[in-house]
Amino acid sequence: MSLIRIIILLLIAVNVQAQSCPKYDAALKKGDEAARTQNYHAALKAYQDAQIAARDCDVPSNKAAAGIENVFKEIETQRDQAIKAKNEAVKAKNEALRSKEEADSAKSQSAEAEAYAKAAELSKLRAFSQKSEAERSRMLAEAKTEAHKSIMFFNARDTKQGTDYALKAYEHNMNNAGPVQDNDIYTALLLSWEQTNKDKQPSISAESVISMTGVRDSNIIYSANNKGELEIWQYEKGTMKKMSVIATPTLIRSLSVSPSGNYLLVAGNTGFLLYSISSPTSPERILSRPTTGIKHGVFINDNYFVVQYPDRITRYKINQEQTKKDLINATSTYTLKDPDSIRTDNCNAITMGKNGHIYLSAGHNILEYTDWDMMAKGPANTYELPKTVTCIALDGPCKYLAAGTYNGGIWLKALNRDKEASYNILHRSRINDIKFYAIDAEHIQLATASGDNTVKLSMLDEDKINTEDVITLDYHRGWVNTLTYTPDGKYLLSGGQDKVINTWPTSMKSLYDHLTTKKE
Repeated sequence: MSLIRIIILLLIAVNVQAQSCPKYDAALKKGDEAARTQNYHAALKAYQDAQIAARDCDVPSNKAAAGIENVFKEIETQRDQAIKAKNEAVKAKNEALRSKEEADSAKSQSAEAEAYAKAAELSKLRAFSQKSEAERSRMLAEAKTEAHKSIMFFNARDTKQGTDYALKAYEHNMNNAGPVQDNDIYTALLLSWEQTNKDKQPSISAESVISMTGVRDSNIIYSANNKGELEIWQYEKGTMKKMSVIATPTLIRSLSVSPSGNYLLVAGNTGFLLYSISSPTSPERILSRPTTGIKHGVFINDNYFVVQYPDRITRYKINQEQTKKDLINATSTYTLKDPDSIRTDNCNAITMGKNGHIYLSAGHNILEYTDWDMMAKGPANTYELPKTVTCIALDGPCKYLAAGTYNGGIWLKALNRDKEASYNILHRSRINDIKFYAIDAEHIQLATASGDNTVKLSMLDEDKINTEDVITLDYHRGWVNTLTYTPDGKYLLSGGQDKVINTWPTSMKSLYDHLTTKKE
């Protein structure tokens, strides 16, 4: 080999060795690896280390510079992408907020629309109700007009036309779901009943009628007059027939029949009498007790009765002992055992409930006791009334307590509800007697007798007296002292100072049923 060629080869080897730098190559490789994994901060540092190594080795750093430039481009690209993503996220958030606002607005509008729809429906129902009420009022007015026509025909002695219009008035009212009782319609039906029931005659007592009561499961009525006589009546289809009269040694104040119908208690000013009524038309006196100041007597149950005095009430127990005359016949001996008294001040009325509760009136107050044994401990409840109480009554199930007052007022309390009592003045004078009667399962009637010579029939409506549908019966010519419903509930009897016992069908329906049955 020539010398020149050898020198050239040596120079090339020296130059190649001089351009080789391992540190640079390692840093460059590290930068490339980091760039491939998108770890741009590590790649940037590695490329910068490669530039330093290239200066130290005096070798070109072009690749390191290109790597740094690429890294900056990628970082710039990522930043632009991040800004774009952020802007898109903000835009999406704003759109979501706008959508929520639109949804809330739509929901609010929907709620308002629903509220408007409900209000419109309520208005529609109210308008329909008002229209229906107006229609009912119109039809009731028409029914009352027919009742007035009926009364005019009766006044003109045209019984047929009077009866026809009375029946039309009732049917018109019932088809319209009108009131259960109405004074005009009842009066027209009552006139029809009186005209068609020719056998009906006034029931005349020998003196003013003081008290009346009926005998369970029978058609017998007992009345007491101001001569001290016990009058026995039998009723049929509204006609009262006097069966017999029993003279008593006292001026009778009240009559009371035991719950089972076995005994009659006659309370008078000079004592009380006890009768056995195994035969209702022929009561047998079994006991008498002379005493003074008696105001009232009432049975607690079949074995006990209470006698009311101005300053006390006394309980008596009926004791029956049987003595055999022979193997078949026996006689009964009656005695009164264990009388006990409870002092009461100014007591003027008393009534007993089937639940055992005792109600006394004293002045303006009604005192409620849960039973006799609790009376010594004081009343369980005290009800204060606006005026002096003259009479009190309980309905059968003991749900309502009613009282009449000295000025003609009627007080009513629902005992099983936490409601204020109602008070209405319906009479012009004191109320002498008050009685309940259930016309049907939904309607309760309250009858009152007054010193204004009238009897009034009121209906209970939501624990109050319906003052718009009160029937006024003004056939008496003096104070009305006493009332009783017949045991079958078909008639109300009223007795007064005019010595008359009047018979009233209890409802418009009972009158209508009688008239249509008669007509058929």
